[in-house]
Amino acid sequence: MASALAAAGAAVRLATLATLYWARGVPLSRTVALLPAAAACLWLSNAIRRLSLEVSAAPLDVGIARVKAAAKNVPAWVTVVAWTSFAAVALLFLYSAKLF
Repeated sequence: MASALAAAGAAVRLATLATLYWARGVPLSRTVALLPAAAACLWLSNAIRRLSLEVSAAPLDVGIARVKAAAKNVPAWVTVVAWTSFAAVALLFLYSAKLF
């Protein structure tokens, strides 16, 4: 369930950004700014999917240990997705305000 929600959230985030880029008339050459955000969302979704598969196949005590070990990566996951999304939105703002 967690991996499906992460993938759905990533898809909605990227679809929203792509729609905003299209609506604001951002040139195709500048939509490259969406690639780091897409890569970060893919990385996060894949990591959650892998963890989900590992935990579901493991005994309870091993699954708990794997979740605890993976919890150390959560700040990096959140930070990478947040900063790459911020960069994509910043470029959109700068282009829309004719500053870039």
